[in-house]
Amino acid sequence: MSFWYNSWCSLGPIIDLVSFVEVQDIDYKVKDLWVDGLWHLDHLVWAVLLTTREAILSQDIQFNERVLNAVVWRGQLKGEYTRSKGRDG
Repeated sequence: MSFWYNSWCSLGPIIDLVSFVEVQDIDYKVKDLWVDGLWHLDHLVWAVLLTTREAILSQDIQFNERVLNAVVWRGQLKGEYTRSKGRDG
């Protein structure tokens, strides 16, 4: 899941919130910057704006080791979507 290009959070694609991304940062995945329940935005060469950084830090991220590099539906760590779960949450 691309940190920059995928809609992995409520902010939408992070690339839409910044004016520039260093080439060294372009291939980062969310899992590269969210490690053991903590953000490691200091790994980025290009510092994101404070407001964007605060918005990223406020995101509630959950990973499931069995679901590789994918967004899962909240409450469904298997990554399975049902219509009832969509209505509930």
